[in-house]
Amino acid sequence: MSALKKDTIYVKPREGLRIRQENGKPLPADGGQVPLNSFWRRRLRDQDVVAAQPPRKPKANAKSTEQES
Repeated sequence: MSALKKDTIYVKPREGLRIRQENGKPLPADGGQVPLNSFWRRRLRDQDVVAAQPPRKPKANAKSTEQES
């Protein structure tokens, strides 16, 4: 299960749109985790943003690929 709260959602702007967050800053083109409140529910309903899967974090390799001297 995800460690994220259920009252948040990961969204991306619909292609070709720049969406401002509640704080006035633009939502990154690759999306972001936002609170699932009336502001973002409205963006989803109006199809300004789409629900998406957050990008996966690369797994850290147990072994280093470079040899240290």
